[in-house]
Amino acid sequence: MHQRYPMSQGGFTLIELMIVIAILAILLAIAVPAYQTYNIRARVSEGIYLATPVKQAISELCQQSRNADITTETTYSFTSSANGYVDTITISGDCDAPVINVATKNTGAATDPSFELTGTFATSNINWMCNISAGLAAHLPAGCRT
Repeated sequence: MHQRYPMSQGGFTLIELMIVIAILAILLAIAVPAYQTYNIRARVSEGIYLATPVKQAISELCQQSRNADITTETTYSFTSSANGYVDTITISGDCDAPVINVATKNTGAATDPSFELTGTFATSNINWMCNISAGLAAHLPAGCRT
């Protein structure tokens, strides 16, 4: 005589699998846009990085002579990295209010962000402030979003 043991079924039901897939879909719907924004912000940071020597050159020039014409006396050419996310860097204004405009390209944003670094001469140094010119504020590094 054979003894019968109750068979236990293992695995997941269809409902349980559908719930797991729904949870994953919700997580992906939140994570993918955040990741894309992070990537764009990292690409735009190249503009901040390449503008740093320009800020230093303007600061040194204005400390030597407050009447200096920063657009003609500041010689600076930038070489973008292999990724090439910076389109142009232009200089305008004077030592009292210098402006560095940075335009980006190929960032992955619908509108490539552009921003300007505006300086204010205070005592013996220039205080810089970052303002967005084009694109979304979320695509700029934290220092430019305020």
